[in-house]
Amino acid sequence: MGNDNIGGSRWLFISDYSRGGGFDFGTSPTTSGGYNVNRTGNPNITWEKAQKSNIGLETGFFNNALKLDVDVFRENRTNILTTPQTIPTYLGIAGLSAINVGKVLNQGFEASLNFNTNVDKVNIFGYINWTYNKNKILARDEPNLAYPYQALTGLPVGYQLGYIAEGLFKDQGEIDASPKQSFAGRVIPGDIRYRDMNGDRVINENDRVAIQVSNFPNNTFGASLGASWKGIDLSVLMQGALSGKTNVPYLGPARLDDVWTPATASTATYPTVHYSLAGGQNNSQLSTFFIYSSDYLKLKNLELGYTFPTRTLAKIKISSLRIFANGLNLATWDKLPYKDYDPEQTANGTALYPTMKVYNVGVSMNF
Repeated sequence: MGNDNIGGSRWLFISDYSRGGGFDFGTSPTTSGGYNVNRTGNPNITWEKAQKSNIGLETGFFNNALKLDVDVFRENRTNILTTPQTIPTYLGIAGLSAINVGKVLNQGFEASLNFNTNVDKVNIFGYINWTYNKNKILARDEPNLAYPYQALTGLPVGYQLGYIAEGLFKDQGEIDASPKQSFAGRVIPGDIRYRDMNGDRVINENDRVAIQVSNFPNNTFGASLGASWKGIDLSVLMQGALSGKTNVPYLGPARLDDVWTPATASTATYPTVHYSLAGGQNNSQLSTFFIYSSDYLKLKNLELGYTFPTRTLAKIKISSLRIFANGLNLATWDKLPYKDYDPEQTANGTALYPTMKVYNVGVSMNF
């Protein structure tokens, strides 16, 4: 199988060179230009492979007024392109191309319930679906690590190495008593305090652990429900997701009151602000401090309409006439710090455009 998610690199089987460097020759040294290796090609590169299996069940009850469909799936994907990590730099091989050693197992189920029935003169209809997907990295070109807690093999896709945040420093005394953090020139009260994983009293890259940062929820669900009665129809679309995470480190106007100051030290939920980018390096490290649950429930669409009786329309030579009003993205319930941040977005750490609410009023007419 093909995969275009390879970081923009192409023609990985070809070595790539660029002009640079050189050597001096002759009794009167003259520099002759040379070439540098930008990327060492991988002549053995090949396709990914996927072994898929699934079992499905389709049912219908009460003359198909109620339908239930269930599909259980399993996909074992191998030969995934992975960045080489076990080839030591002392071999002098520059710009290693990706290699086909990755393995990922996906498994889960999809279920849907469809119903359409009448209760007296009211027609009730709906479609409900639920998808559960869990994946696991079975293999990647990962070396024998000095700290096993930094291994990504065996975890789901979407984990990266980052620091475990343990709150904000309250005062200089707490800073002096804590392990040394040297990301910035000076750590001050209100900065993020990180956990010393290996106990050496120094916070550095050896204290990073695997944390979930990508917004890949295990559960997604939706429900489209509606009813009609004497020409009046009402429909609603809900959708949501569970078990996702997203990184939201930016400071927006809505959170200015959350910033740490001496006056807000007991209630602040955002680290202190530094005057320079260099001073803020301590707080810009990837950590659990800015990781939020991306679980959400959305009122995606709501529509109310009325269809005029055909006997009334026949007098004015119109075959059908319906008026309606609807709204899109009307409400979102989530756990994010900003209400204008779309929990469906996967671009972590980026201040994205908010979800737009759209309102429509219309007429549908046929002659």
